[in-house]
Amino acid sequence: MADYLIHKSKTSIANTAEWQETDLHYVQNQAAGDILYAADGTHLTRLAKGENRNILVLASGVPAWQMVLDASFADATLSGTPKILKVLDESGTPYYVKVYPTKV
Repeated sequence: MADYLIHKSKTSIANTAEWQETDLHYVQNQAAGDILYAADGTHLTRLAKGENRNILVLASGVPAWQMVLDASFADATLSGTPKILKVLDESGTPYYVKVYPTKV
């Protein structure tokens, strides 16, 4: 079962210090920035880190990364706190666009 949480084997009953070791539990193929989530009622699994400018969304109840697109305007200076807008294309594929509320 790749990408599931694994408990390392111990040859005897672990004392408190051994139980709290940072390498006692791990996920196969783990890397810095990965996220653990509940795959079902009894298993934790790994979501590989996203790329720069990705946001975390739910896709059919499962965490997934989605790219955020920037809109640019040649004749406008954008200001204010940006908002993320979900836009669907003709096939229903979602895209996320950063939108600035005001124009100076």
